[in-house]
Amino acid sequence: MAEEKTFKAYNSKQAQAYLARGAYHDRLYDLILRAHESTGGAFGKFVDVGCGPGNSTRELAKHFDRTWGSDPSEGMIEMARQLSEDVESETKSGGKIVWEVGREEDVGAGNREGEVDMITAAMAMANMISALPDPSTPNASAVNAILDRVQKERMAAYEEEGGRRWRMGYSDLPLPWDLSPPVPGFSNQGDSYSRIEKNLDGQLGSEEEFFLGERRVTLKELGGIMGTASSVVRWREVHPELAGTKDDIIIKTMNEVQEVLGREDLVVATGLVLLIFKKT
Repeated sequence: MAEEKTFKAYNSKQAQAYLARGAYHDRLYDLILRAHESTGGAFGKFVDVGCGPGNSTRELAKHFDRTWGSDPSEGMIEMARQLSEDVESETKSGGKIVWEVGREEDVGAGNREGEVDMITAAMAMANMISALPDPSTPNASAVNAILDRVQKERMAAYEEEGGRRWRMGYSDLPLPWDLSPPVPGFSNQGDSYSRIEKNLDGQLGSEEEFFLGERRVTLKELGGIMGTASSVVRWREVHPELAGTKDDIIIKTMNEVQEVLGREDLVVATGLVLLIFKKT
């Protein structure tokens, strides 16, 4: 798969904007940690690949003795280090997170003294963002259609392979045992692999709330968050004369949402696809 170069080139200003995405809901961290512990995983060393400014790295680092955050973007790692400067203790052992500029292929590099106990990669294949309006939102189906259309149609020409696979819920992602030759140490049998899906269609089903929670945002805030997607960044690079104007891809989309919504804020949530691998 082609390397995601746009995200790699993010500068400190873009990293600052990325912070608006925030960390994930505690339910996701609990799910990951319980799955790790239930299969005999140790809590010594943890590496977060594609860590960005470290929103999620810090949450999981609290449960491990030592933690590394790795990202190909120097701007992201610079921001992560700045946010860690005044924090005395970030890990279970009272240590600091080690921030490294590097690609996913470099995950085994660095002074880690052997194998690590857990590796996470949240949206590291594609820097994308999704927003599903709460079903109770006025004209929710129309709002969802607008947000869906901007990804599937307007941004299609600026979407790279990783982004397409993310949008498809990683349904066609080659898994370790599908490769030729298969990657040793991985299996789809028993508790060695699990795929978990939550709220992908924007519906709650039998649940009382979205698994990853909900948040009320203004359309300006939502536009800012969607503007951190790599496909949007590429669109603005191709159309610099339109960026920030009424014809900007995101500003135009937010105006369409406001027209059908009838107000300037809404409650949004995101769906989840979680792939858990246990190396033996």
